[in-house]
Amino acid sequence: MATIIIIASLLFILGIFILSGKGDNLIAGYNTASKKDKEKYNVKRLRLVFGLLLILLAPACFLLNYKRAGLFHSDNRHSGLRGNHPRKYLGQEKVIKPDT
Repeated sequence: MATIIIIASLLFILGIFILSGKGDNLIAGYNTASKKDKEKYNVKRLRLVFGLLLILLAPACFLLNYKRAGLFHSDNRHSGLRGNHPRKYLGQEKVIKPDT
């Protein structure tokens, strides 16, 4: 969970950094383009798109992590690792029992 928090925080901070206009060199392809090629792009729009994309990806990381962990469902049949589902660990079959 701590890894997801760090990744989501970095995505959010990078999005703010790009939206502020100081992160143009972080946009892939734009940082290696020549000055002639850079003049072809609308830089404000490019910042807006990539900045908002990164900001929207931050909460998506949390939602995907919670979905994978089974925190959206109340019953055990949809809850990922909870329930009496056989799992294989290093070639052995192991039954995980719910906490009740």
